[in-house]
Amino acid sequence: MNRSPILSVLAILALCFLAMIYGSGAVYMGWWPSKMVGDAKKAAEALLAVQDEEFKKDWPTSMEFIETSGSDVLTTIKHAADVADNNELIFVDGGSQQLRRYCPENGCIAWLMDRQGTIKHAWKIGSKMVWEGADHIKGFNRAENIYSVGAHPYSNGDLLVVYQGRNTYPYGVGIAKFDKDSNLLWRKDNFAHHWLSVDLDGRIYVPVFNALPSPVQLGDTNLQLDCEGGTLYEDAIAVLDPDGNEIKRISIIDSLVRSDLKGIVFQAIHSDRPLPLSYSECDPTHLNDVRVISAEKAATSSYLSAGDLLVSLRSTNTVAVINQESGKITWSSSGSTVLQHSPRYMGDDSLLIFDNLGGAAAQGGSRLVRLDMSNGNTQVIAPLPGMQVGDEFLSATAGYIDISSDYSRALVSLTRQGRTLEIDLDSGAVLWEFLNIHDVSDVVKSDQSDGMVLARFATQTVRYFNEVNFELNEGRF
Repeated sequence: MNRSPILSVLAILALCFLAMIYGSGAVYMGWWPSKMVGDAKKAAEALLAVQDEEFKKDWPTSMEFIETSGSDVLTTIKHAADVADNNELIFVDGGSQQLRRYCPENGCIAWLMDRQGTIKHAWKIGSKMVWEGADHIKGFNRAENIYSVGAHPYSNGDLLVVYQGRNTYPYGVGIAKFDKDSNLLWRKDNFAHHWLSVDLDGRIYVPVFNALPSPVQLGDTNLQLDCEGGTLYEDAIAVLDPDGNEIKRISIIDSLVRSDLKGIVFQAIHSDRPLPLSYSECDPTHLNDVRVISAEKAATSSYLSAGDLLVSLRSTNTVAVINQESGKITWSSSGSTVLQHSPRYMGDDSLLIFDNLGGAAAQGGSRLVRLDMSNGNTQVIAPLPGMQVGDEFLSATAGYIDISSDYSRALVSLTRQGRTLEIDLDSGAVLWEFLNIHDVSDVVKSDQSDGMVLARFATQTVRYFNEVNFELNEGRF
């Protein structure tokens, strides 16, 4: 029996219309096969996002950009004003292909230098020596993609390093300790990430990931955190003994719930959806710094006790203090900074904070602020209006602060610029500047240079270091 051509066309149009309706419902309601298509789409987008790094440029990890200034020195000190102690040493966290004049095989993981850029000591540690075959992380988990972030040098020359991964899942890799001669003492595959601190007894406080099945219920409420990928990576503080053995773990989400601060982490704006109400975010807190408070500093504060943990939660624009015995938050401030890093206690109930995106766009967008713990008020330290700070004052991600022992100066790392400024905390003036520039001619090809290829590398951790109780290897590299 022959159908009318008109009926056939109408039937096709009806099927197309139903397919369109179903497709809209699949996207909006999550019907089959939206998850399958969505997962494939996300995988393709992720691959496209990393292909430039992994397949085209293949730059060393932590390399930010080709340097076109024409400078051909190892490290560039742009200017140096009168500083209280021009003889003090500066510790720099390096990595793959950095300082290859002294560490030709792998680059130096870290070094000590004076203010003129003279290298006094270097740790010759390559990622392959530590992380070859690191199968506890997924993605592009080759050793060359694993780089150092947080670092803690000890007075005897031992070195503690936190490692992250470029284009790995998760990005937190682990922590390792080395001696002054670059020998590996121990390594922990605990998904550590970002910046850490060490107390006077040698206990280590470091951010780590907990993998939790999604969704995650917030206490006994109708609220839950959801991750489309199925696994939510919750932040925690791991407390380790000096040998790297875990003593305890403090969950950040649990601390927020138990402290009745669920609103800090739950940010969904719709309340007319079916309960339980979900906030979709796979990285809901993004803990990026842990600083343990000493008894000496606690004695100067109305808000701190010895052993308290000062933390930065980037995703929630929050800095907080956690009592490590109770696990509860005893003080917090949200919204005064935007995606901040590196809160540092100043000894007078105030914090110095690297505010990544709360500053004036005309000056770059980042700023250094002092936050009053008593009322939450902020004071801009740098850059001040009209002040010349060279290139724009910006690090949209990362950023690190180290304060001098007399609280008068701070080393401020604009990480993504590969640049560290020493700031006078009274005037906001720039006292000294360091650019992390290295010759990568034999490992990076560039059409921006006919001869030597120079590259700017991220400044992850740059800090004062004057308690040297070990023999420096200057001149014996």
